[in-house]
Amino acid sequence: MVLALDRAAQLIAELAGGEVARGVVDQYPSPIQPQQIPLRVGRVNELLGTSLSPQEVTAFLVGLGFEVSEKEPFQVKVPTFRPDITREIDLIEEVARLHGYDKIDASVRAGGALMISHGKEQEAMARIKETLVSLGFHEVVTNSLADPNFVASVGFSQTPRRIKNPLSEDLSVLRPSLIPGLLQVLVHNFHRNLKDVRIFELGKVFHMPTEEDPFAENWSLCGVLAGKRWPGNWDRQAVEVDYYDLKGLMESFMDKLSIDNFNFLPYDGGVFLPGASAVLMMGETRCGSLGQLASEVKSVVDLRGEVFIFDLDVSALLQVMIKDHRYVSLPKFPPAERDLAIVVPEEVLAGEVERAVRQAGGELLMEVRLFDVYRGKQIATGKKGLAYSLRYQSPHKTLTDSEVDKIQQKITKTLREKFGAVLRG
Repeated sequence: MVLALDRAAQLIAELAGGEVARGVVDQYPSPIQPQQIPLRVGRVNELLGTSLSPQEVTAFLVGLGFEVSEKEPFQVKVPTFRPDITREIDLIEEVARLHGYDKIDASVRAGGALMISHGKEQEAMARIKETLVSLGFHEVVTNSLADPNFVASVGFSQTPRRIKNPLSEDLSVLRPSLIPGLLQVLVHNFHRNLKDVRIFELGKVFHMPTEEDPFAENWSLCGVLAGKRWPGNWDRQAVEVDYYDLKGLMESFMDKLSIDNFNFLPYDGGVFLPGASAVLMMGETRCGSLGQLASEVKSVVDLRGEVFIFDLDVSALLQVMIKDHRYVSLPKFPPAERDLAIVVPEEVLAGEVERAVRQAGGELLMEVRLFDVYRGKQIATGKKGLAYSLRYQSPHKTLTDSEVDKIQQKITKTLREKFGAVLRG
């Protein structure tokens, strides 16, 4: 710097006739001191996936004007013209640049302290979302804060948790359910003439805290189905979705998650229409509910057309999903198929009959499928006919007719004793 000033003064004296004053004045109240940054060669190789030696790392940095100590961990003195170098990772980036990005194996995944592995619950939640997307649903995210008046108007009478100092009354309570938020999204779409809707949300809902549950929050999964099952075209008419579409989607959802110990029980309550709703059970545990939205709720939110909703407890799903699942080999021996047609009282549920059939059929009964429900002249009033297709199969041998008939007779006896069932001729 002084050399440049002397040269400038010389030129001024020669070209402009100036007089050069003696001495130099230096105003530099806060001199910049070069930084010293520790550098670990092991850390360099861990992040870059390389096997560089200390000598190679030193050569790269010295070539850039850095001063490097002799012993590890290196103390690297950064020249003042590199104010961008402030951390160890900045030095590692310089080493990577000089070593050559093309020499770093692209197949090496990041690791070390920078990697945070996902737990089983997080992986299970991601799988839940992917499964619903594969079934045609779109994910939405709604506000965790809600309007208490709107929440109460759509059928949630329990007192919601109020927050301190809310920004407005419309956002003054924590949502007790995901349903109100999804209904608002549905209304928003309907008002823009988007009436074929399949949406879901996975998020937290909140309740009043208790001594047993001071946090009073849990993960919930809620979805809404409305509009047409498929669009109309030249070879088929458009058909509106119904309750059985919702139930079928739930069955596909559980099947894709490898959950087989579930069933549906009738349910009249909440925001659902009586006679068109059910509780989803996994064993003896209630997992959630599903059904057609009640007319009173639709009138409150100004919805036209039928709307179907499922509302599931994620914690119950996770308890089943995070367990290890094992695959079994394909069967080597052919199955034996039988049909079972019975007449039972109208109040007997087909699901209860199926569970009784599976229990009586034992390990050799592989599949039970209801293929017909009949009410007509041939059946007395207050009765209904149920027809099931049964598939028997052994992993060890081909079943004989007498073996299958014996199991079939046991099933028939069980249904007669438990439900008063009568075989149809």
